[in-house]
Amino acid sequence: MADWGLYTVGAQPMQLACQVIPQSLSIMLSIRELIRQGYLFGAHVLVRALVERAAILLYLHLYPEEIERWNRGWHLDDIRLSAKKVTDAGGKVLGEPMETPGVGQYVSFTDTEGNRGGMLQPLPRNWHAPASK
Repeated sequence: MADWGLYTVGAQPMQLACQVIPQSLSIMLSIRELIRQGYLFGAHVLVRALVERAAILLYLHLYPEEIERWNRGWHLDDIRLSAKKVTDAGGKVLGEPMETPGVGQYVSFTDTEGNRGGMLQPLPRNWHAPASK
């Protein structure tokens, strides 16, 4: 573990920082260059990606127990349970989860503000591999 001032940082948070911080810096430099060249709309589009990375860092700083889930890719364990959570929170699930061959189950939903999203419960890793003897 590394000791950075007030925070003791283990391997997972350092891995997270090594991925997200360089992405953020790259996006910031791209925004700066687009503004310098007068492409304000392009710069505006990239602001969302920058804010998303800042939100990831803040969220995982406040909830370090979620870092492992972030590393796994936020995969769903049970799509029907997650769909129920959307409904319970005031959103609307658009249909039933449907099977996508070779991928997993997918369902779309809208949140309380009408924004559309989707959830994917992927098939387990190596689901197609033959069982070892």
